[in-house]
Amino acid sequence: MSQKIVEVKNLGIKIGKKIILDDIQIQFQKGESAVIAGRNGSGKSTFLRCLAQVILPDQGEIVFSQGITKEKIGFISDQLS
Repeated sequence: MSQKIVEVKNLGIKIGKKIILDDIQIQFQKGESAVIAGRNGSGKSTFLRCLAQVILPDQGEIVFSQGITKEKIGFISDQLS
């Protein structure tokens, strides 16, 4: 049985009145590979920034398993900030 390392529950983000992410739910297991794909402007980078704890969601939560700290999560953007 796989060990859950990250669980995303009811994740939501709004910017102004625009909903960027709405009710995202997913689990990532240890040793698992995942692809985050979608059209431009669909919220991929916003979702990854939430996982990296660069931005905080407006609703829901991201639960990391014991031993997974912010320092163990990396995020490299394709744009200069």
